[in-house]
Amino acid sequence: MIIMKIDRQTLKDLEIFENFNGFSIFDIANLTLTPGGEKELKKFFSSPQTSKTEIIKTQNMFKYIIEKNWQITLHKNQIYFIRNYLQSKIKPIKNKNILFLFIKGTIYRFKHKDSGLFSHYEYIKEGIYFLKDFLDFLYDIYVSIDDDAPKKIREISDKIYRFLKIDPIANLYSKNTHKLSFLEIFKYDNIFRHSLIHEIHDMIRLFFEIDALISIARFIQSYNLTFPKFIESDKPLFDIKNAYHIFLSEPVKNSFKFENNDNFVFLTGPNMSGKTTFLKSCGLSLYFAHLGIGVPAESLTLTYFDEMISDINTQDNIQMGYSYFYNEVKRVKYISKKISKNKRIFVLLDELFRGTNVQDAFEGTKQVIKGFTNWENSLFILSSHLVELEKEIKKYPGISFKHFDSDVVENTPSFNYKLKKGVSHKRIGLLILKNENILDILNKNQFSNK
Repeated sequence: MIIMKIDRQTLKDLEIFENFNGFSIFDIANLTLTPGGEKELKKFFSSPQTSKTEIIKTQNMFKYIIEKNWQITLHKNQIYFIRNYLQSKIKPIKNKNILFLFIKGTIYRFKHKDSGLFSHYEYIKEGIYFLKDFLDFLYDIYVSIDDDAPKKIREISDKIYRFLKIDPIANLYSKNTHKLSFLEIFKYDNIFRHSLIHEIHDMIRLFFEIDALISIARFIQSYNLTFPKFIESDKPLFDIKNAYHIFLSEPVKNSFKFENNDNFVFLTGPNMSGKTTFLKSCGLSLYFAHLGIGVPAESLTLTYFDEMISDINTQDNIQMGYSYFYNEVKRVKYISKKISKNKRIFVLLDELFRGTNVQDAFEGTKQVIKGFTNWENSLFILSSHLVELEKEIKKYPGISFKHFDSDVVENTPSFNYKLKKGVSHKRIGLLILKNENILDILNKNQFSNK
């Protein structure tokens, strides 16, 4: 089974699980109630779907959950208590003799757990009551599922149905737990913590899955994400309208697509104009699309990709003795080997060869662009400050030029963060340096040391 691959660096570049400020994409999406649900959510976020067909199935599953407005009606402490209750070292009373049950149960009334807050009997009774609430939740999910529900939803329904049909479970569900007799408490305790312990743990694991699914559905709704459309095409396609990055509270939205059979975009713009954020927005939307969830955009139409690779935050490797530049070279080599297998790959590059001199960076970037444009089965976006490359690379087939612009108002740079066609030749790095008074500070220090 093949899934869209994404390596650790790309996950890091897109801040899926890690963020320099300590707040990742996963942290935003994690609305789970339980640690078990969080674990299932992380598993989901680490596993893009295996095909266009599976993506559509997953989309339909989340659409259904949103339509039915699934909610967690339990408190996280109830699940925590149930799990502890099931694993309790208090021995269930297995003897069915009523007199034995009564005597042993009476002893449990006066024997306390280590904490001293509950007697054994009170602790067991609370576990039974919370299990009844757990059954109520499962039943509510079950009755919300129609016969024409998506397959993945019906699989959940079947598991719940088989569990609720087990005689002791069905009997408990039909009773008012607050009216259970003293002896019934111990009978059910023996059933749940002995006879049906494995079945109940299976349902708790199913609950964790449901917890994760509801978290994703809430995430889709909270951020108004839109389900993308996957199409079949001989050539790769990526066409996004009004895309934005979910980290931004008031984002400027941009539309973008690879046009006229182009497969390589050369992206320019001054510092702080939005190039890196745009790269991450495209990568994040592509990744979300392959997970089977909504994307931060008005719409996205695309083909299925075998892999996504980025080179945005390359670092040196002290342990391996690799310099920043050598790590860049190794990354480009890694990408080159991947695309040479003629797989459909989406590649995001931010300023190639920053770790070497300008002349080598210029020549190296030119040669890499020339090579990448030959591989029409993959799509590439490269942001760069080497605007002089335009004259050299515009003759290559499949290349187009986009840029972000800026204005200078009263000696202060101003950005509109709108993507435009063409190349930007504006340079504001020195202006930013001057506005931060760095040169003045250095000159004053020099003067004061004389």
